[in-house]
Amino acid sequence: MISKELTIAVLCGGSSQEREVSLRSGKNVLDSLLRQGYKAMVFDPSERPLSSLEADVAFLALHGPQYEDGAIQAQLELFGIPYTGNGPSSCIISMNKLFTKALCARYSIPTAAYVLCSAVCDRLPQSFSYPVVLKPLNEGSSIDVFICDTDADLVRISQQLLKRYSTFLLEEFIEGREITVGVVQCPDTVVLPSLELIPK
Repeated sequence: MISKELTIAVLCGGSSQEREVSLRSGKNVLDSLLRQGYKAMVFDPSERPLSSLEADVAFLALHGPQYEDGAIQAQLELFGIPYTGNGPSSCIISMNKLFTKALCARYSIPTAAYVLCSAVCDRLPQSFSYPVVLKPLNEGSSIDVFICDTDADLVRISQQLLKRYSTFLLEEFIEGREITVGVVQCPDTVVLPSLELIPK
């Protein structure tokens, strides 16, 4: 349990494509902390350098590259500021879909079949059939994730992804529900209830 004498900085905003989502998340976290009697404030690392942060602990409500990929976690460790969430190495792996798939394969955890692409796709790789999913390696919240049903879609979307990213994944499409289960270690491991994510 965090002492209510400590100052908590809610890190949110940032400069990724998920800035607006992060600001909303940060506001909700801040409001909750203040309601519970904690000393809390908002800190946006895109507006001020992290070296200027004066807080006892950081609550990370940042999203996207630079913020979920281990970079900001490493900086906070450098400045000696404890923070919520995983450490840099876990974040590096989990933010990179290729690294995550490699780790899953090592421990026999199944994932969708895939190929790494670094050029425009004008036809499906062998053993794939439509629909397929195209996605960048290092984005979150389904940013730039597309479902392709035709060769025309495949060419157009792969061109679009290559303009933004140097590589992308082509995956088999698996229809199903999206379920997430949080795990918290503080200090004992607690498995939170499962939640279903239903996009608009």
